[in-house]
Amino acid sequence: LFGHLCLEKSEAKCTYGTGAFILANIGQKPIASKQGLLTTVAWGYKGRVDYAFEGSIFMAGAVVGWLRDNLGIIRKASDTEAMATSVPSSEGVYFVSTFQGLGAPWWQNGRRASIQGMSRKTNGNHIVRAALESVAYRVRDVVGAMEREMGMPCKTLRADGGMTANHFLMQFQSDILQIPVSTGTEAEVTALGAAYMAGLAGGVWRDAAELAGFVAEAKRFYPQISAVAADELYDGWLEAIGISAKEIT
Repeated sequence: LFGHLCLEKSEAKCTYGTGAFILANIGQKPIASKQGLLTTVAWGYKGRVDYAFEGSIFMAGAVVGWLRDNLGIIRKASDTEAMATSVPSSEGVYFVSTFQGLGAPWWQNGRRASIQGMSRKTNGNHIVRAALESVAYRVRDVVGAMEREMGMPCKTLRADGGMTANHFLMQFQSDILQIPVSTGTEAEVTALGAAYMAGLAGGVWRDAAELAGFVAEAKRFYPQISAVAADELYDGWLEAIGISAKEIT
């Protein structure tokens, strides 16, 4: 979170690795979440402590690994982008990747995974696309809970991790969140944040404002579908995981 310089309230980041890990700055007052999130210390510096909401998703890159190792419909992770973009949509297919249960903010342990909405026209490309989309839906689950808890929107999601190389996923993430998603040029943002903190503590930089010049954006993705279309897709996801509208108020 500090490596992305998410220094203001509601600024958020997601690390897309084996799982996906979302943090949002909630300012200097800790809030006990009622939305299934964790409240954690973001950082402390010169007597000031900032807090964050955290939500973890168990399956992100691991979903792609399952497609390769268990289902055998891809040879390598990089195949997924071309396969996903070879079809105009997932044709109503939802990949519920709850191989290890459903984490934040729903917390349904022991839930089995499923692929729903298939027809005789469904092929491997639709399944791959739905698998990637499932990661974006899960991130919206968490970001949505954070926004409801904070009472304010996340204006941008800053992204890092191996899956950011998949431009289809990043674009769909922006579409389904209806906010820009930005990726950086530095892969090891956790180490970068630690270096920033060490430099501040050691007097290399006077304050965090000096660090802004070190942040290089690789690409920024903007929503390419309407909010209505995004909500319709997400409503289908909620139906697939069995979550009612009453549970997200």
